[in-house]
Amino acid sequence: IIAVSTQDLLTDVLSLIQEKALSRMPLYENDLDNILGVIYAKDILPYLNDRKEEPSFNWKTISRNALFIPATKK
Repeated sequence: IIAVSTQDLLTDVLSLIQEKALSRMPLYENDLDNILGVIYAKDILPYLNDRKEEPSFNWKTISRNALFIPATKK
């Protein structure tokens, strides 16, 4: 699974989207079992020209709600 950590830098995620041609990636905190939401590539487009290292970039502000389906619904 290719996912975005809340600690990832904007430039790293932009590079990953370009390399892997991804449109959506899960957002997690600490480990992949703690999914907070989904990052859409089109929501990052406004930040394309802002490629400076921003340690204060908050992924939670642009993430969308993730759809969780219990194992019993499969």
